[in-house]
Amino acid sequence: MKIYSTRNVLGVFALNDTGKVLGFIPFRGGRLTKIAEKSLLEEERELIEKFGEEIIFEVDIEGFAHEIPNKAGEFLRLNPDHYLEEIGVERESYNLKLREVCFALAREKAKEALSERDKMVIEAVKTLDDLSETLNLLSERLRSWYSMHYPELSSKIDEHEKYARFIVKYGRRENFSQTEISMGIDITEEQEEMLKGFADSILKLYEQKKKVEEFLDREINQVAPNLTYLVGSVLAARLMSLAGGLRNLAFMPASRIQLLGAEKALFRHLKRNAKPPKHGIIFQLPELKSSPWWVRGKIARSLASVLAIAARVDAFSGEFIGDKLKEKFEKRVKALESLKKVNKRGVNR
Repeated sequence: MKIYSTRNVLGVFALNDTGKVLGFIPFRGGRLTKIAEKSLLEEERELIEKFGEEIIFEVDIEGFAHEIPNKAGEFLRLNPDHYLEEIGVERESYNLKLREVCFALAREKAKEALSERDKMVIEAVKTLDDLSETLNLLSERLRSWYSMHYPELSSKIDEHEKYARFIVKYGRRENFSQTEISMGIDITEEQEEMLKGFADSILKLYEQKKKVEEFLDREINQVAPNLTYLVGSVLAARLMSLAGGLRNLAFMPASRIQLLGAEKALFRHLKRNAKPPKHGIIFQLPELKSSPWWVRGKIARSLASVLAIAARVDAFSGEFIGDKLKEKFEKRVKALESLKKVNKRGVNR
C-alpha cells in the first residue's frame, strides 16, 4: 500500500491510494507560512516516524519521494468537506484559517519582492525618465514665457538648464545687456520675480535628477556590474526595467533581449507585414548607433548575446567577466564594420 502525504493550511495529511485518512498532524506554532516551506516540516517528520520513509510527498524535499500533484493532494482538493469532517474541523473556521494563511503568504511574497535590489534600480530609472520628461515640458514652458520679454535669448542658449540659470541670475534683459535692442515686451518686478522663481524650481529639479543619476550608478554597479560595464548604468537599468527584473532578463534568450523596447515595431511586422525590427532599446549604445546601417543587425545580435551572458552571470554568479565580454564584443564589431556593403546580387560595392 502506498502512502501519500500532502499539506493543508490546517496541517499535514497522510492518505492511502484510495483516499482514506491514515493520519493527520495539525501545524503547531504561530508560523502561518509553513505550508510553503521547501524543507521537511517537524509534522512530516512525525509521519515518517509513524509510517516509515516510503511516504510520497507533494513537495520536492531532498532525499524523499515526491509526486506533484500526488493522490493525497488531489483527494483533499476535490472533496475538502469530507476530510474536514473526518478531522473534526468546521468549514467556517477552515475558511478563516485559509484567509489568514493566504494573507500571510501574500505579505511574505511582497516583502521578498521589495527586498530585491534590482527593483530599486528599476524604480530609479523610471524616476529618471519621468524627471527628464517633466524637465523638458517645464523648460519649454519657461522658454515660451520668457520669450515674451526677451525672445532673442532662446536662439543664444540651446541648453535648457543654462537657460533657466540665466533667468535666475539676471532676471530682466536690462540686467544682462543695456545696449541690445529687443523685440520683447517690458515686464514688471512682480512678473520678473515670478519668472525667476519658476526658473529656480526647474534648476532644483535638475539637481534632483543628478542625485537620482548618482544613486542609479552606485546601485546598479552592485546589482549588475557586468551589464553596467557593457552598456552603462542607464541602459542596463532600462533593460532590467523592460524585462521586469534582473532574473527575468537572465532567463531571456539573446534574440528577445535584442528586441526589448521594439515591441510596437514587432507587432507592426506581425500584423501588417512591415519590415521586422533589428534592434530595440540597445540601439542607444553608441557602438551600435554609429555603425554602418548594413551591419547594425549583426552588431545588435552580437551585443544581445554578450548581454544575455552578462545578465546570467550577474543574476546567478556575481563573478566579474564584463571586461572579457566587452573585448569579445569590440572584436566582433571591428570585424563586422570591415565588411563592405553588399548589393542584392551579393557583389561588394
